[in-house]
Amino acid sequence: MFDRDRQAHGTLPGALDLQAGCHGLSQSAMVNWIRDFGNTYHARTSRFPVIETTISWWQQCTGNNASFGQDYPLWIDRWASTPGALPSGWSYYSFWEYADHGPYPGDQLRFNGDAAELARLASG
Repeated sequence: MFDRDRQAHGTLPGALDLQAGCHGLSQSAMVNWIRDFGNTYHARTSRFPVIETTISWWQQCTGNNASFGQDYPLWIDRWASTPGALPSGWSYYSFWEYADHGPYPGDQLRFNGDAAELARLASG
């Protein structure tokens, strides 16, 4: 999409991939780091990044912090037949990574919405 009075649209927000260890940070320090990253990203793009994580990582490394669900889209990684429980603060997921292989190259993802909702997410 393009509007002459605005920049070109149609790119999904960047993803902050959080699933490989807590990197020596306490839960509160990790929450602060995520918040700082998200605020910096938002200041530069006017959007918040998608948070990609697993329920176990989120519980272990943030203490299941509930403060990000309102502004940050969720990409839940769970290679199973359902997305399962979501981290605190999110009532739905935007993306579900359900397998590491399949009919398409790479990880297999499902968007939780219709084409109009995907276009809204891509347009910011």
